[in-house]
Amino acid sequence: MGGGLHILFIFVDGLGVGPADPSVNPCADPALSRLAVYRDAGGLISRDPQAVAVEADAALGVPGLPQSATGQTALFSGVNAPGLLGRHLSGFPNQPLREVLREKSLLKQVKETGLSALFVNAYRDLFFKLSETLQWKLSATTVANLAAGLPFRRIQDIPARRALYHDFTNGALIQKGFDLPEFSPESAGEILAGLSREYALCLFEYFRTDRAGHTQNMEIARAEIRRLDRFLSAILARIDAADTLVLLASDHGNIEDLSVRTHTVHPAMTLAWGRHASVIGEHVRSLTDVAPLLIDLLKADTGAA
Repeated sequence: MGGGLHILFIFVDGLGVGPADPSVNPCADPALSRLAVYRDAGGLISRDPQAVAVEADAALGVPGLPQSATGQTALFSGVNAPGLLGRHLSGFPNQPLREVLREKSLLKQVKETGLSALFVNAYRDLFFKLSETLQWKLSATTVANLAAGLPFRRIQDIPARRALYHDFTNGALIQKGFDLPEFSPESAGEILAGLSREYALCLFEYFRTDRAGHTQNMEIARAEIRRLDRFLSAILARIDAADTLVLLASDHGNIEDLSVRTHTVHPAMTLAWGRHASVIGEHVRSLTDVAPLLIDLLKADTGAA
């Protein structure tokens, strides 16, 4: 893809804006450069001067702890998914949420605008052996990509630098016996930055943060956040801020408060860098604001608005 706006959407599961206490919040770690975002008595703090930081409401008017199925559906569609169900739903989307994504998937909307989109995450061969019915019952990102009719990247695309696995280093796959190169966070960030230049929208999903949060283990959580911080720094060093928006958004809180094993009621962390970052800061107040705003930005850039 040539000129025009490029959006790199990095979805990070279970990352909220937590307290300024490094004993419970790995995002209050003084070693961080990009993800040092937390709330103290003075309000929202971001130690990255290049970032626009936003707290996005993940509860969406529904009592209880925000969860993945509803949060991700809201994030990738703009629809108040917990409001639709009357509750927060964990795990994978149910049939009503799948119908929302089938109609309003961000990836589908980008494609219908006539622009290119890529779901970057590589899938193992097992996924391609599943029936289409079973594939539709998997994660919100899987359903969003199916709704768009876009191809899925495979493990074989990783060495060719056309995809990343969900842990981006390939460490999890190598432990399972896969013959793959091990990427540093910096190498993986370089790959993702390069892919972002080829598409109007690239979506990458990272969910190890949510798993780490549930452990309540600070060593594990801090390692995940530091690895992700390095990954982000490498991406931002390689994108052109004049034509690329890098957006990091989450579906609910978790890892930012290890004093509890569950998800949290904290707002979801949302960070933007580069082109139109200020627009994110001005207009994103909840999970439902993200997808419509990204579509509006892309349409405005192409003159289709």
